[in-house]
Amino acid sequence: MFKKTKSKLYFENGVREYWIVDPDQALVEVLAAGEQEWRWGGVYGCDDVLTTSLLPGLEIKLSDVFTCG
Repeated sequence: MFKKTKSKLYFENGVREYWIVDPDQALVEVLAAGEQEWRWGGVYGCDDVLTTSLLPGLEIKLSDVFTCG
């Protein structure tokens, strides 16, 4: 329930992009604000480089963040 409440609060308060990080699974789920709800942006793991249009030039190599193996 906490995850749903937090997501709703973020959306209602103008957060434009929401990353849910799961360190145990070495995954990042990305949600982007649509007109009335979150749009799913994908799930990224150790083999991926995470970027966002909100911060041009930002590149996060997830293998540098998580213990992958």
